[in-house]
Amino acid sequence: GGYKGFYARNTIPLTPKVVNDIHKRGGTILGTSRGGQDTMKIVDSIQDRGINQ
Repeated sequence: GGYKGFYARNTIPLTPKVVNDIHKRGGTILGTSRGGQDTMKIVDSIQDRGINQ
């Protein structure tokens, strides 16, 4: 998985104000990457944060 940003604990809520000009920025603000992460750590982090889509 390419979800390196899920390891970080410095997350911010993506409110309309925060994402207002997101299309003008280069790269990713989500902290994604190209693989190499521990899938179970990512799952644990998602569950710990209460993320539910």
